[in-house]
Amino acid sequence: MATTIPSVVVVLLLGRFYGGVHLAAWQWIVVAVIVWLGSTIFAALAVAIGYRFPPDQVQPIAMLIYFTFTILGGIWFPLSGALQNIGKGTPTYEAVKISTDVIGNATVPAYLIVGLVVWLAIFAGLAVISVRSMAETV
Repeated sequence: MATTIPSVVVVLLLGRFYGGVHLAAWQWIVVAVIVWLGSTIFAALAVAIGYRFPPDQVQPIAMLIYFTFTILGGIWFPLSGALQNIGKGTPTYEAVKISTDVIGNATVPAYLIVGLVVWLAIFAGLAVISVRSMAETV
């Protein structure tokens, strides 16, 4: 979690000074926290995957799952129709939606924040289960 902070700061600094993004101080802070929380959610998932599968299978499985989340979350391109409806339930969509609402000075629906917390709880729970199951076999 701590190693993610420099990456988030670098991206935001690049946006400000290279990309010409101008936001209020509170908007920068909220976007940084949301990006950090989103990375924490996927760090918990990585722990769950890393403890559940053999080392030679972890990277392909993780990449497939992350790839699916980025597509369904609308990270690379906007979705429409059924895929958009499915994507609205992903943590990537929720993080992007919160950030764009904050940047656009729109109100952020509470269900999006609750959704991120729920995803964190689910993936952290999976990580705990995976770690404990591995500890029992050692």
